[in-house]
Amino acid sequence: MHVTTVEQHVAGPSEVGFRSCTLRRAVAYCVTVLLVSRLGLTVVSLLAGRLQGSRPVGVPGWPAPGAQDAAEFVGTALERWDALWFLRIAADGYRLNDGSAAFWPGYPLATRALTTLLRGHTLGAALVLSSVLSVAALVLFYLLGTREFGEPVARRGVLYLALFPTAFFLAAPYSESMFLCFSVAALLAARSKHWWVAAVCAALASGTRSLGLVLAVPLALEALAQQRDRSRGAVAATASVVGPVAASLSGGAAYLVYWSLRSGNALQPFSSQAQWLRSASWPWETLSQATVFAWRFDALWHRIDWLLVVPFMALAVWSLRWMRVCYAAYVWGSLVIILSFVFPARPLMSAPRFLLVLFPLFWALARLTDRTSLHLVVALGLGAGQALIAAFFVAWYPMF
Repeated sequence: MHVTTVEQHVAGPSEVGFRSCTLRRAVAYCVTVLLVSRLGLTVVSLLAGRLQGSRPVGVPGWPAPGAQDAAEFVGTALERWDALWFLRIAADGYRLNDGSAAFWPGYPLATRALTTLLRGHTLGAALVLSSVLSVAALVLFYLLGTREFGEPVARRGVLYLALFPTAFFLAAPYSESMFLCFSVAALLAARSKHWWVAAVCAALASGTRSLGLVLAVPLALEALAQQRDRSRGAVAATASVVGPVAASLSGGAAYLVYWSLRSGNALQPFSSQAQWLRSASWPWETLSQATVFAWRFDALWHRIDWLLVVPFMALAVWSLRWMRVCYAAYVWGSLVIILSFVFPARPLMSAPRFLLVLFPLFWALARLTDRTSLHLVVALGLGAGQALIAAFFVAWYPMF
């Protein structure tokens, strides 16, 4: 009889200590980056308050903030555009036929829960929630980047994400911070083979944004890649892939069930996009039309959209040479959806904000900037872009 002994790996004291040190460095670095960026955002907000911006636009049941002194203005500077919808839904829930179904429930529900602890201060709850989730998202991104590429690339990736021209949405009452946090957590857990943690995080992501449904694809591909390294029966292998992937869709599915019970139309969150004048388009047609619009002489907003989106799409193409398939699937699956449902008069509207959560692209940028001089140029360029676009946003110009 031959006895085979399987030696299970148990983390030794040195490995545990290394992980603990990495976590401490990740927290210290990410908190520092966010504090500095928030300080800069506060300065930009105060300066933007002096601009002659566009007229504030409220939403049904939640008026836009009015005239305020400097201290009050800093607190409400990011209460703009879709933030008003998230706050209204958090305070009063969804309404039929007003387009609110397009805003998925994860962020408003969490805001509402936190509001009860803050004695009814919905905006304050949303700002606290976004801040906490931003820290968590960047720390998880740091840890995942360290696992895949080492700490130098991880640190630069975190910095570039925090400086990206639309990164101020992580601080605003928007769902970006929550979606980024759960998306990174899902793929970190999957790469660490903690599959049910990955499933829960992906379910939370799919309940936060419709784009979260895309996570089922990278999770399936990562599960298949891991199965190739194991000798398991076909049934067990299939279950190990299908189970977590199906669970990851449950957050979005629950939201569709809610609308089926309430209005009789399970697809209300998608059909509501028509009320926001979005329509289907082939991705190449979107890019072609956006390019034509961008280089007209009077097309400032189109040009800003184009200058942010197209270079990062080129980065996504380049990254296909070396990026792990689960990350490539997440990036390209998301890009296809972003470019397929557009506002025809401004094809890339909101696309720069959507790019913010495509975190593998920031690793790609970090891999290009090994030289200190290039790193400084990229960091300063991104930071300057964020200052400009945040100022437009605070002044109620159409950057959303």
